[in-house]
Amino acid sequence: MALKYAGVGAVVAKSFSRIFYRNAINIGLPVVISEEARDRVKEGETLKADLEKGELIRKGGEVIRAERYPNSSSISLETEG
Repeated sequence: MALKYAGVGAVVAKSFSRIFYRNAINIGLPVVISEEARDRVKEGETLKADLEKGELIRKGGEVIRAERYPNSSSISLETEG
Protein backbone atom coordinates (compact mmCIF):
# COMPACT_ATOMS: atom_id res chain seq x y z
CA MET A 1 0.00 0.00 0.00
CA ALA A 2 2.87 2.38 0.74
CA LEU A 3 3.98 2.33 -2.90
CA LYS A 4 0.49 3.25 -4.13
CA TYR A 5 0.18 6.05 -1.57
CA ALA A 6 3.59 7.35 -2.64
CA GLY A 7 2.20 7.78 -6.16
CA VAL A 8 3.98 4.83 -7.79
CA GLY A 9 1.95 3.79 -10.84
CA ALA A 10 3.72 0.47 -11.45
CA VAL A 11 6.84 -1.44 -10.49
CA VAL A 12 9.16 -2.77 -13.21
CA ALA A 13 11.76 -5.43 -12.41
CA LYS A 14 13.52 -8.50 -13.76
CA SER A 15 11.53 -10.72 -11.37
CA PHE A 16 9.32 -10.59 -8.28
CA SER A 17 8.67 -12.95 -5.40
CA ARG A 18 5.33 -14.68 -5.81
CA ILE A 19 3.86 -13.08 -2.67
CA PHE A 20 4.87 -9.53 -3.69
CA TYR A 21 3.50 -10.08 -7.21
CA ARG A 22 0.13 -11.33 -5.95
CA ASN A 23 -0.19 -8.69 -3.21
CA ALA A 24 0.60 -5.89 -5.65
CA ILE A 25 -2.08 -7.11 -8.05
CA ASN A 26 -4.56 -7.42 -5.18
CA ILE A 27 -4.13 -3.71 -4.33
CA GLY A 28 -4.22 -2.66 -7.99
CA LEU A 29 -0.51 -1.92 -8.39
CA PRO A 30 0.79 -3.25 -11.71
CA VAL A 31 4.03 -5.20 -11.52
CA VAL A 32 5.79 -5.56 -14.86
CA ILE A 33 8.44 -8.21 -15.51
CA SER A 34 11.03 -7.17 -18.08
CA GLU A 35 14.56 -8.42 -18.60
CA GLU A 36 15.27 -5.59 -21.06
CA ALA A 37 14.13 -2.75 -18.82
CA ARG A 38 16.85 -3.43 -16.31
CA ASP A 39 19.57 -2.43 -18.78
CA ARG A 40 17.70 0.22 -20.77
CA VAL A 41 15.66 2.26 -18.28
CA LYS A 42 17.07 4.75 -15.81
CA GLU A 43 15.84 4.83 -12.22
CA GLY A 44 12.93 7.25 -11.91
CA GLU A 45 12.26 7.37 -15.67
CA THR A 46 8.58 7.66 -16.57
CA LEU A 47 7.20 4.95 -18.87
CA LYS A 48 3.82 4.02 -20.26
CA ALA A 49 2.92 0.35 -19.71
CA ASP A 50 0.68 -1.61 -22.08
CA LEU A 51 -0.05 -4.65 -19.95
CA GLU A 52 -2.12 -6.42 -22.61
CA LYS A 53 0.64 -6.22 -25.23
CA GLY A 54 3.51 -6.66 -22.79
CA GLU A 55 5.22 -3.40 -23.69
CA LEU A 56 6.84 -0.49 -21.90
CA ILE A 57 6.94 2.69 -23.96
CA ARG A 58 9.51 5.40 -23.36
CA LYS A 59 8.81 9.11 -23.97
CA GLY A 60 10.39 9.02 -27.45
CA GLY A 61 8.22 6.06 -28.46
CA GLU A 62 10.87 3.36 -27.98
CA VAL A 63 9.24 0.06 -27.02
CA ILE A 64 10.76 -2.27 -24.44
CA ARG A 65 9.44 -5.81 -24.23
CA ALA A 66 7.86 -7.06 -21.03
CA GLU A 67 5.78 -10.06 -20.03
CA ARG A 68 2.08 -9.83 -20.78
CA TYR A 69 -0.31 -10.00 -17.86
CA PRO A 70 -2.31 -13.20 -17.43
CA ASN A 71 -6.02 -12.58 -18.04
CA SER A 72 -6.98 -13.15 -14.41
CA SER A 73 -4.44 -10.56 -13.22
CA SER A 74 -5.67 -7.97 -15.74
CA ILE A 75 -9.23 -8.37 -14.54
CA SER A 76 -8.12 -7.83 -10.93
CA LEU A 77 -6.27 -4.63 -11.86
CA GLU A 78 -9.21 -3.27 -13.85
CA THR A 79 -11.73 -3.81 -11.07
CA GLU A 80 -9.58 -2.91 -8.07
CA GLY A 81 -7.05 -0.45 -9.54
